[in-house]
Amino acid sequence: MTFKSASLDRARRLLFGSCAAVSLAGFAMPAFAAAQPPLLLPSPDPTANGNYQVAESEYRLPAAVDPLVDTTVVTEIWAEVYRPVDTAGKPHPLLVLLHGNHATCGHYVAGTIGRVDNNSQYTTTGTCPDGYVVVPNHLGYEYVATKLASLGYTVVSINANRGINAGAGVTDDRGLNLRRGRLVLRHLQLLAQWNQSGGAPNSLGYDVKGTIDFNHVGLMGHSRGGEGMLAAYNFYNDPGSTWPALIGTKVNFEALFELAPVDGQTSRTFVANNIPWTVLLPACDGDVSDLQGMKVYDRTLESYSETVPRKKSIYTVWGANHDFFNTQWQTSDSMGCSGADNTPIFDLPAANSTAQQTASTYAMMAMFRAYVGPNANPYWAGLLNPAFALPKPLAAVTSFERASSDSANLGETLPLDDFNTPGTSAAGFPDVISGATVSFGLVPNHDTTLQAAQINWTRPVANGVAPYAEINFASSGNGYDLLSSYKTLEFRIAQHCVTAAGVTFTCAAPDPLNTAAATDLSVAFVRPDGTLTRSLPLSAFANVHAPVGGFGQNLHPILQTVRLPGVLFADYPGEMVRGVRFIFDRSTSGAIWVTNVRVAKNLDALLPFSASGGGFTLASDRHSYQTSAASAAALPALAAGRIASIRRAASETSSVAGRVAATDVATAATDVEIEVASSQPIPVRDALLTLDVGGTPLTQSRFTSDGTTSHAVFTMPRAQFDALHDGAALTLVDGAESQGFGSLDKSVMQ
Repeated sequence: MTFKSASLDRARRLLFGSCAAVSLAGFAMPAFAAAQPPLLLPSPDPTANGNYQVAESEYRLPAAVDPLVDTTVVTEIWAEVYRPVDTAGKPHPLLVLLHGNHATCGHYVAGTIGRVDNNSQYTTTGTCPDGYVVVPNHLGYEYVATKLASLGYTVVSINANRGINAGAGVTDDRGLNLRRGRLVLRHLQLLAQWNQSGGAPNSLGYDVKGTIDFNHVGLMGHSRGGEGMLAAYNFYNDPGSTWPALIGTKVNFEALFELAPVDGQTSRTFVANNIPWTVLLPACDGDVSDLQGMKVYDRTLESYSETVPRKKSIYTVWGANHDFFNTQWQTSDSMGCSGADNTPIFDLPAANSTAQQTASTYAMMAMFRAYVGPNANPYWAGLLNPAFALPKPLAAVTSFERASSDSANLGETLPLDDFNTPGTSAAGFPDVISGATVSFGLVPNHDTTLQAAQINWTRPVANGVAPYAEINFASSGNGYDLLSSYKTLEFRIAQHCVTAAGVTFTCAAPDPLNTAAATDLSVAFVRPDGTLTRSLPLSAFANVHAPVGGFGQNLHPILQTVRLPGVLFADYPGEMVRGVRFIFDRSTSGAIWVTNVRVAKNLDALLPFSASGGGFTLASDRHSYQTSAASAAALPALAAGRIASIRRAASETSSVAGRVAATDVATAATDVEIEVASSQPIPVRDALLTLDVGGTPLTQSRFTSDGTTSHAVFTMPRAQFDALHDGAALTLVDGAESQGFGSLDKSVMQ
């Protein structure tokens, strides 16, 4: 998009007044901007219904051991299809949805709103106990599937109940997300076969032949389904993959959307290269309570291995829990929210959240309308970009935090400092620190591949000089014309927080150095002679506030992206610069994390004014709410459970899995199982169920074969069991909840 010079001049006048240069001491934002920052270009609303009528039907094949999915268990091909009714019979782009881990049987309890899902018998037998119904986990996204189908997409929502949901984890796939990925590809194979040759099940009610355009395919996965979709995408694109030949028709994946996903539950570590990718993070998630999905974003940006530039985004929804994005999950995983303004938007009595569904509908429709289909237009993805304001109906729902990058491709971005070499920029020049302290390390909840600078300052501006931290990419007297070559200066930033007593790598409370509600500072480039370009105020483009999170001391310092238009720094085209300076002139004290400082060839509309010369639009990612009353509360522990047995691994594994490979039988002889019994059903969640034994986490687990979820069995090699301390405390960790199980007594092993 090209911006008219009149608009550029108007933006400069609004930010800087009529002066060509402004001193740090004299700089001030207009009063209205200070009251409600930042100033951003509006984004379009992508949620309007389309013109197609929508038909809904299912296909469901007999359960069987399917070698393409897994050779050791019985699985099932079952999905709901939402499709546009098109008398012209033309092919339509395909969207595939996959739910997360949940119980497979539920029942209704008098006096309880919603269904109570607390049995997993269907997983292994294909039946539910008397009084229970099969949980239709795949029907929980109908609220967005029908809207997408009305726009011309064929939407297939897969059921992963049999052999997967609440199934027994295996050594290299503890969350069964590799199995989920293979299930998705198996569905694509069958859909491609029916699309090419016909023969679809009669239950679909139409002839699939010629109706699907596999050149335009998008994926959405919720929770374990998120990592499952990432697995499917990577499996298909692995060097030497057999899946392209098995499917036959070439599949062109155009977008991948992860909703509150897990990460790290398999033997593989995934990145999201060469595809537009977005993750939605619920700020009050009580299941995946460490918001693991942001780690994929961290790794992808740090890898610089993307060969085809594609956008990556984080979209954090304040006040949201994990479960209520799926309308079939009717018991909240979250007990509340913490942090200022982070009020729950989920309704516990109603077992539902239309607000959460609105937030996810906006994000999914923005993603798929922007990137999937012959008529896709990146214009629709504006709300995923922190350089744009949110549509007003969405901004009225709750507050949001966003991060975005054009690509991990070095042709699109130039890293100035990822802080992988502390004290030295990516170009090898020393950082310059004045009046501040800097340390380097990891950020809680983020991936361990990501390093950040933690910067503290307590000195106010004195004699016109403010504390600062400077990143240099050229020596004194030299510089580069970055402001013409690249469109934006970008960096990720979050307020620092402090850990709980005796706990590392967590975020328990805001840092007391951050005395203001939101951190503000100035950013400028450094010229070759050491003088500064114009400086831009952080508060005009972002709201960097104290971290928020789930119930108790579980805050999330999410690194949001700040995008500053390069043209607003320069006094003239071609101005040379040699460094970037963060100037702490707008807060008397503060503590922040900063990382991923880079310049980018951004193709979006990045300036905070309209291309037609119209005025600024005032908007904010933050919606006004009262402080959550739960901000300082501690997580309640569930009633204590007991050890049911400690035994050598036996036939129970075979019974639950349905079938076990010969190698697994041999391994079982040297494994040990600890079975724990709870006084109440253990919720089937997406975070790995963990038995903490004196600080050693055990994560390979299953429920017992009768389908009840009050007993869980943890398997480990005998050598690992022998290394456990006899008498160690046993704690069952399920998402954000914990439950004591006494202490380990090895003498009871059978």
